[in-house]
Amino acid sequence: MFIETMATVLRVYTNEPDQTVESDALIALWLELAYSDFRSMVADLDPTIYMVSHDAAMGANNRIDLNNVLLGTAPTQARMDTLVDVFRVEGATEYRLRGGTSVGDITHGNADYALINRELRFPFNRNTGTYRIYYMSTPIGINWTTGIVAGSNAYLDDLHRFHDVIPLIAYLQYAVLDAADHPQQQQLLFRRQTQLKSYLDTRGGAGAFEVVDSRWMEP
Repeated sequence: MFIETMATVLRVYTNEPDQTVESDALIALWLELAYSDFRSMVADLDPTIYMVSHDAAMGANNRIDLNNVLLGTAPTQARMDTLVDVFRVEGATEYRLRGGTSVGDITHGNADYALINRELRFPFNRNTGTYRIYYMSTPIGINWTTGIVAGSNAYLDDLHRFHDVIPLIAYLQYAVLDAADHPQQQQLLFRRQTQLKSYLDTRGGAGAFEVVDSRWMEP
């Protein structure tokens, strides 16, 4: 489903007679916010769908600085949204490292690395070399303002079977402005989320991710 189709579906749901409430700018914004939510829900179940990687060399003081590389004001690579995994690369082999959440985890030997602000920090006995960072990136190359225009054919990702979920989520933004619940919309959203979850659970075959987020269980 193209962005322009999502905009059409959203306008059908809102059923406003003119653009006084739902201008093109608002439609584009609501869809952009909804897509971010959609990606987060997908990544909760299978982060590999939006996962990319970046190889980096160990820097001084056993740190890899990600400022203006994956994070910061001007990253040179696709901006990191969520860190998924870090591997040490030796030849053609990847060795998965244990992630932590604090400097203490590294200091006390409970983790091989931790993301602290914009740095990956490692124990001081960690060898120098190449480290492969797997992460979920933020959406890139999507212009929602032009994407809602008929004929733009703006592409999002390979989950097109479930892109109707995006205008359903976007309608929730409109509902806040309209101060009105829509039970049928909520029921449809819940049903499509359930179908999406089922698809993601089996998309990768046996051993798919077993993570369950409470958002999937609420109508």
